[in-house]
This record gives sequence, C-alpha cells and structure tokens, in this order.
Amino acid sequence: MPPHVEDATPVAMVETFALRSPRSVRGPNGRLSRVADSLLPVFAVGEENRFVAFVCNAPLIAEDTATATYAGTDASAEVSNGSPSAEFEPFGLLSLVPMLLIGPAGCGKSTLANHLAARLMEPALQAAAAPARLQPRSGRDTSSSESSVWFLTGVDFARLYARAVEADDVMRFRRELNRAAVVVIDDVHLMATKPASQDELASRIEFRAAEGRPTILTSRRLPSQVTGMRPLLVSRMLPGLTVPVRLPGPETRRFLLTEFARRRKVTLGDAELDLLTAGLEPELPARALDSAIAHVDLRCRMKGIRPDVHAVRNAIDAIEPTNDLSIDRVAKAIARRFKLRLADLKSSTRRQEVVRARSLAMYLVRSMTQTSYHQIGKYFGGRDHTTVLHACRKTATSMETDDDLRARAEELTEQLKTPG
Repeated sequence: MPPHVEDATPVAMVETFALRSPRSVRGPNGRLSRVADSLLPVFAVGEENRFVAFVCNAPLIAEDTATATYAGTDASAEVSNGSPSAEFEPFGLLSLVPMLLIGPAGCGKSTLANHLAARLMEPALQAAAAPARLQPRSGRDTSSSESSVWFLTGVDFARLYARAVEADDVMRFRRELNRAAVVVIDDVHLMATKPASQDELASRIEFRAAEGRPTILTSRRLPSQVTGMRPLLVSRMLPGLTVPVRLPGPETRRFLLTEFARRRKVTLGDAELDLLTAGLEPELPARALDSAIAHVDLRCRMKGIRPDVHAVRNAIDAIEPTNDLSIDRVAKAIARRFKLRLADLKSSTRRQEVVRARSLAMYLVRSMTQTSYHQIGKYFGGRDHTTVLHACRKTATSMETDDDLRARAEELTEQLKTPG
C-alpha cells in the first residue's frame, strides 16, 4: 500500500508562515466586507520567495537598538566575503510605505497584501482601544474607518473616483481614503487607461505617506513598465518598498501538491507525486495545483479506484493553462471591455468603435491561439482571410503609436492568460 501523503517526509528548502486577515475590511461601497479565504492558512515559500517571507515577518517599527541583523541569522556568523556578519540600521515596515507587490496572476499578491494590512493595522487597533487620554490630539473618532482596511481594486478606485466627481462629492471620497488605517489597491496596472484616477491615487498615496498611514498596492508589472501609467503615479509608488512575488518553484510546487492532497484526503505515492510535480507546467499558481489534485480525486471517485499514474496523467492534461482559450472567450472579453454586444463584433457594421474592437479581437485570437485566418473570419461574420490578415496587421501597427489601444491589448492579454 503506498504511503499516505500525511506521512511523507517534509520537503526540504520550503518554509511557511501563518497568514493573517484584517479584522475589519471595507470594500468599494465603504461597507464592511469579508476577505476572501486563502487556499491554505499558511504561505509556502521556496528559494523563489525568500524575500517575501523576510518582509512579511519583519518588525513593524524599528527596534530600539543600535544595530539589527536579518531575521534568522547569527550576529557572529560570517558572510560570503569572510568578514563578520554585517550590521544594519534598524528598520520597520511602517517606515517603508507605500508597499508595492509585483508578480504574475495567481502568485499570491492579494493574499500577501491582506496579510501585511492585518499586521500594519496593529498600531491603529491599539490606538482605538487606548484610553481617552491616549487618543490622538485631534480628537477624531478612530472607531470606524480609521480602524479598518480599505480594500479596492484599481478598477474600483477609478470607478468610485469618477462617480464622486460626477456627484460633486470628491471631498468625502478623499476624506474616507485619507482616514483609513490601511488602504490596499489591488491590480493597479488595470488603471492604465484612467489618467485622472491615476493622478488622484498619486495624491492619496502622497497624503497618506505624509500622515504615516500605510498604503499597499499590487501590480502584475513594475508601474514604469505598464503602458499608459502616468509618471506622477509611478513616482509615488516606487519610493517605498517593492516586493517581487513569484509563482511556486519546484520545491514549493511539490510541497503545495502534498498539502492539497492531504487536505483533500487523497493518497498519493511517491511515484504519482513525482509525476504530477514534473508533468505540470513549470509556472502555475497554487489554485491550479489544487485543481490538479481535485481532478485526480474526482476521476478516481468516478471510477472507484485509488489514485494511480493514469489519473495523474489525466490531471496533467486537464491543467494546461491556456489550452482552453477559444475565439468565443476572446470575443466575449473584448465585447465586455468595449461595452459592446457579441453580435456587434460579428455584424457587418462599420462603426468605428466596433471596427476597432473587432480588429483587436482578431489580433488577439491570432496571436494567442493556433486559430487560422479562415476560422477567425468565419467566426466574425463570415469575413474572408484577407480581411482578417489586414485587420491584424493594422492593429499591430496602430499599437506602436496608440497608447490606449496598446494598454487595452496588454490588459486583455493578461486577463485571458489567467486560468479559468
């Protein structure tokens, strides 16, 4: 009988730290909302994310000592150059704001942002619970928004700001964000086509930094690498702490597969686990790894068998991240982004906004799938292959000078690459 994964030897080189969630989170409507549960109560890191673990466990406030050393190191140890361990000025996370988490979809940026927000909330919660004589001199109430984490996506921020401008209610919008103990803005790169909202966010970051209130941002790329990102916002995002977050490496992937199997009570032998670890795509998010284990489990339950090599191979085939990308999925994403009907893209209309969206859809289908020009033309209203070829070439040329079109193409490409 193959050993149950519960008894397997722990994977070397992988460490974990317990994840924390903010007690009080406010969403786009300003009301209390619930933080999405993470897949595991811990975050697993291998060599690819050692810096992430260091940051997430760093002190909030600089220690009251003359020198400090890296966590987990011996002050008497020697470093690679043979000299005694280097001494460092003490630091704390509260002095390294704003914080910017950079990484691909599914790497855990949002989960880590919530963890850091929960830690950074501690001083605010202590202040809220303090006796009246210890409250801030301003006398402001710290029991509501000042004791909460505001969690917004970049798209939410842009929409709320536009709504506030339209309603002539910008001051209230600013006041609420300025007073929040911690603000998390997720997927800032999706604001690339919103210059006014970018400038407003830059101002909020600057104000909050001056007040000593932390802001945490996440993005799939460095802001300086995102087409359409305003220099003002870039300059406000980068002075703090930038933390690269990477997808699970080989050791972490095996650890996660083992843990997901244990939680689902799936018994995997070493041979099956080795095959699954090696056979999956090299860069998959934790959610896709959990899906692979779920696939093995369901297939074996359906057939009434124990997990074997055949079930594992079937799971590997099922977790190809972009194999399910179809013309229809691309077209629907384009229609949503341009606020059009799918029927508009397939119609014969020559309205400029429809032609622009249809051409971009053809370009993305051609560049992201193996679909032929003939098949693309057939889907989009029976157009011939030369029409599709011309649309693709024109779109590629336009993106060289049209920042808005290029930003939309990049945004849609990243959305479509995300599994599911």
